[in-house]
Amino acid sequence: MRTIGIAFLAQLLAATAEWSGSSFSDGNFRVQSACSALLHGEMFTFGGRGFDNSVASPSFDYINQIWAYNVTSDTWRNASAAGAPTERWEASMVVVGSTLLIYGGDGPSYSGDLFSYDTTSSSWSELTPVGGVPPTRRAHAAVLDGVGRMWILGGYYSNIPQFDTWIYDVTGNSWSQAADGPFPLMYHSAVYEPFGTGMIWMFAGSPVGSGGWFSSKELWCLDIQANTWSNFTQPGGPGGRRSHVAVYAQSQGTRGTMWIHGGYYYDGSETKYSDVWSYEIAGSTWTEFTSISSMARYMHVAVFDSSTSVMWIYAGTWSSVMDLVDAYWTVPTTTTTTTGLPVNAAEALTSLETRQAQIAAALRSAASNVTGPDGVTLDETVEATSGSASLSKRLLAPASGLSFSYQGVTVELPGALLETLQDGFVLSLALIDSNSSLFEFFEAPPAVLASPMASVQLYTSDGLGVSQLAAPLLVSFPRPTLEGRFRPQCVFWDEGLQAWSSAGVSLVSESADQVTCAAEHLSLLALLLMPFACSNAAAIFSQEGVDLLLDFSWAGQLPAVMTWFLLLVGLGFLILALWLDKRHQALRRMQLKRLETSELVKYTKKTSMELPEEKIQFHPATLKKILLNALHTKILISELGVDLAFLKQLYVTGGFSPVHAEAKALLEKFYGSSLLAKSVWLFRMHCSWLKFSHPMMQSTSLQRSAETLAKFWSGLALVALWYSSTALAAHQPADCDGVKGLLEMIVRGFVVSTVGAIVGLLPVLVLIIIQQKVMRKMGLAAVIVFWSFIVLYFLLSLFVVLVFIASVSSADGVDFLVGVLTAVLRTILVTPWLAVSFFLLVIASVEVDVASSLPFQSVSKETGRFLRVDVESLSLTSQESGRSFCFKCQVSGFEHVITVKEQDADAPGVSFTGLAEHHLLLLSVYESKEQNDSSTKLSLFGAAAVLAGELEKSQELPLQCHGQTLEPMLRLTVTLSETEAMEFPTLEQQNATATGSGEAANPVGSGEAEEAAEENVEVQVVSFRSNDNVDDGIHTGSF
Repeated sequence: MRTIGIAFLAQLLAATAEWSGSSFSDGNFRVQSACSALLHGEMFTFGGRGFDNSVASPSFDYINQIWAYNVTSDTWRNASAAGAPTERWEASMVVVGSTLLIYGGDGPSYSGDLFSYDTTSSSWSELTPVGGVPPTRRAHAAVLDGVGRMWILGGYYSNIPQFDTWIYDVTGNSWSQAADGPFPLMYHSAVYEPFGTGMIWMFAGSPVGSGGWFSSKELWCLDIQANTWSNFTQPGGPGGRRSHVAVYAQSQGTRGTMWIHGGYYYDGSETKYSDVWSYEIAGSTWTEFTSISSMARYMHVAVFDSSTSVMWIYAGTWSSVMDLVDAYWTVPTTTTTTTGLPVNAAEALTSLETRQAQIAAALRSAASNVTGPDGVTLDETVEATSGSASLSKRLLAPASGLSFSYQGVTVELPGALLETLQDGFVLSLALIDSNSSLFEFFEAPPAVLASPMASVQLYTSDGLGVSQLAAPLLVSFPRPTLEGRFRPQCVFWDEGLQAWSSAGVSLVSESADQVTCAAEHLSLLALLLMPFACSNAAAIFSQEGVDLLLDFSWAGQLPAVMTWFLLLVGLGFLILALWLDKRHQALRRMQLKRLETSELVKYTKKTSMELPEEKIQFHPATLKKILLNALHTKILISELGVDLAFLKQLYVTGGFSPVHAEAKALLEKFYGSSLLAKSVWLFRMHCSWLKFSHPMMQSTSLQRSAETLAKFWSGLALVALWYSSTALAAHQPADCDGVKGLLEMIVRGFVVSTVGAIVGLLPVLVLIIIQQKVMRKMGLAAVIVFWSFIVLYFLLSLFVVLVFIASVSSADGVDFLVGVLTAVLRTILVTPWLAVSFFLLVIASVEVDVASSLPFQSVSKETGRFLRVDVESLSLTSQESGRSFCFKCQVSGFEHVITVKEQDADAPGVSFTGLAEHHLLLLSVYESKEQNDSSTKLSLFGAAAVLAGELEKSQELPLQCHGQTLEPMLRLTVTLSETEAMEFPTLEQQNATATGSGEAANPVGSGEAEEAAEENVEVQVVSFRSNDNVDDGIHTGSF
C-alpha cells in the first residue's frame, strides 16, 4: 500500500469538510463493537466481534487481539501479546501516557476486569484496584479527565441499562462512585472537554431495556467539580440514535467541538445514519455537514488526530460487518445549520422540557425563603411563548396534598408523593394548546386531541428531575364540546414509540366539563377523545377467540358459572343413567328376548305360511287412532319399554302373551287415574330430560342421556354462534353495553334456542338412523362410533359456548344467559306441558275403549279350536354312532322351555295344553359333548318349527342351522286332542323338570317362570346366544 503523508492528506482534504476519496488499508478483521484510541500516530483497536480475514472460512466470533493502524504510513501491525484479556466486544479504551486502559465488555459472559497495555513494551497487565468495584457491564462510555482519572458512564448489565457513574483513579489504583447519570443509558457516546475543572459531554444512546432499540437524542453534561448533570438537549440537531461514534476537537478558543457520526435508530424499521454533525460547545449550536450515503455505519470506532483535524473511523456494520478505514476532514466549508425550530414531536417535546428545566434552575438560583399568600409558594415564574405557556413554582412540601390550577388545568400532588420531596422543590406545568405550532406534531387522528396538553415536571431541591413517583398525581383537563360520540382516554407521549400511550395513565373521573387523569410517571399528558366505536366480539373459530378462552379471566362471570352448573347437572344425569341401566337390565333383556323370538317366528311364518308383511306391520287408519296410538305408545315405552308396533308383531307371530296382558292393564290403569295423575304421567313421558329413564330395547339409559346432553349443548352452541354475529367484545365502553329489555331477551332466547335445538338435533338423528339401520350388526365397532361421535360433538359444542362467553361483553353474556335459561325452561316446562295439555284435550274429546283401540285381542276374543298336544317321541332320521343329543321344546312367544334327554326321547312325557292353531312349536336339537373337566357342553345342532294347526300324528320336520337345511330331519310323533280355551297355553312334563321351574306343569307365559328361566331361555332357545354350557353358533333370523 502507498504511504500517505500529513502534507498530502492536508492537501487532499483542505478544500472541503468531507470524507476522503482515498482508499486505505483494510484491517485484519471485519469487526464490530471494538474499542479504540489514538496514540503516537497509531490507531489502536482491541477486541470486538467479527471475522478473521487471515482464515479461509472464518466464523463470527469474539476477538482478543490488539492491532495498530499507522495513520501516516497507512499500515497495520499486530500488537498482540501474551496475557491479553479474554475475547470480548463492547469494551472501552482510554489513553494514559503511553498505556492503554481496557475495561469491561462482554464475551461468553460479562466482564468487569481492568487491563493495561504498555505500548512501548507491547505487554499486558491485569490491574486489581482497591475499593468498591463497579458491576460488570458492556456498551458503556469511558473518558479520561485532565487529572488522570477514567470515568465509566452507564452501560448494560443484568439485562437492563444502567445510569451509575464510576471513577478509576490511575494514580491510586482505586474505584469510587460519582453522581448517577440522568437516566439509564447504553450504546451512547461521551467526550471529555478540558474546560474549567472539566466537563463530560454525553450524547444519545438507548435508554430502554433488553434489546435497546429505541434511542435518545438528548445531550447531557456532567460538571466534574460540581458533580451535577445538566440537560443541554435542544430542538433540531441530530436525530435519536445509538451505536454511533463521537470525538472531541479542541478549538482555538476556550471551548471545543464534539463531532459525531453514524449510528442507527429503530422505530419498527431501521434507520442507518451516514450523517456527520458538530456541536459547538461555546455557542450550544448543532451543525450538520455534507456526507454520503455509503458512509452509513454503526458499531464502529473513531479517533481524532488533532495534528491533521482528521476523524479516523474503522470497521462497524452497514449491510454487513466491515474492515474499512475511512477519514473525515473536520475543517468546515459546506454546512447546514439548524434553524432552532422543532420539526417533529420529539424535538418539540425536547424543546419544551429543556425550557422547563432551565426555568427550574433559575428558580433554584433565586433561593427565596419567603412564601407567598398561599403559604407554600417560595417563587414562581409564568412564561408565555408562541409554542407554549408555563407556570413553574418553587414550593415548600406540605404534609397534606397540594393543588393548583393554570389556564383550566389543575394539578394535584398527594401527600404520599410530597413526603418524598424536600422544601424548595420545583413543580413546572407547561401547556401546549391548539393555537401552538407544536400542537399538530402530537395529533393522532381519528382521535381528537383535546386542548391543552400538559407537560408536568418535578425537580428536587438539588435540581434533579424526578423520574419515579411515590404515588400518582392527578391532572384535570377541561373537556371540549364536540359533535358526535366520543369517549375520553388519558394518555402520555411515549418518546420511544413516538406515539400516545395509556400505560401508567388512567381515567379517574369524568363529567360534562372536566376529565381527571391519574399519572404514575411524569411526561407530556393529554386527553384524547376517541370516536365512539364498539368492537365486535372475536370470531368463535379464530386464534383471538382461543387466546381469550385460555385467559380464564371470564371463568367467574355469571354466564360461565351457569355453564359449570349445567355441566355438573349433566354429569349427574349420566351417573343416574348408569344406575337406571342396572335397574332396567333384567326387564331390557326380557324385552330383547321377546323381540328376537318375535323376529324368529315372523321369519318362520313368512317362509312357511307366506304371511304378508302388511299383516305384521301396524298402521292406524284414522287421525283419532293415530293420536291415541301415539299416546299409548309413549305410555307403554315409559313403563314397559315396548311400543304398539312391537306388540302387534308379537301378537301376530305368537298370539296373546303376558306382555299383552300387562300392556292392556297398564293402559286401563292410566285411563282410570285422576286428572292430576294423568298430567304427571304425561309430563314424565314428554319431558326430554326424563325420557332417558324409560326402559327401552333399542338403547340404554346412558346412551339416551348422552344423546340428550349432546342435543342440548349443540343447541346452546348454535345459540352462541347466532349471538356472536352481533355480539360486542368484552371490556367495551359503558355506552356500548346497551342492555336489552327482559321480555325482548326472553322472546329472542326462546326463538333462537328453539331453532338451535332443531338444527342441533339433525346430526344426532342422522347418527341414530345410521346406528339402527347400518350399525346394528357391527357390535363393538358400533358402540365405538356412537360414543366417539357423541363425545366429539359435545366437546365441539362446549368449546363454542366457552369461547363465546370468554369473548363477549357483559350485556351479551347476560343476553346469552337468558337464552340458556329460556332453553332449559322450554325443555323442562313449556314443551312438555304443551304436550300434556294437548293429549288431555284429546282424551277429553273422545271416548276411549282400551280393548278395541289395541292392535291385538285378548284370549276371550280369539276364535278357532284349542288343542292338547302330547309328544310321544322325538328322534333324528339318521344319526352317527357315538354322538349324543338332547331336545328342547317351547311355544314361540313364551319363555317356558322343557329339555328332553336323548334316553328319554321315546317317552318324553311332554304335553302342550291350550294351544291355539296359530301357536308355533319350536323344537331345538343340541349335541352334548364331554369336556376335559368332565363337564358337558351343549352346541346347537339345528331347530325346527311347526304351527299347532298343522300338526300331524307323525311327521318329519326339516332342521335348519345358519339358514341351511340339514340332512337329518326331526321325527316327531304326537297325540292330538281338543281342549277348552285357556288364557295362556301350559307346558308340562311327567318325567322331568322344566328348565327354570321346579313344578311339573307351568303356564307357558307365567310371570314366575319368566324370571326363573330368563337366563336359560335367552341363551339356550330364544336368542341362541352361547354361555358356558351352550355353543349355539347361530343368531336371530337364521331360520
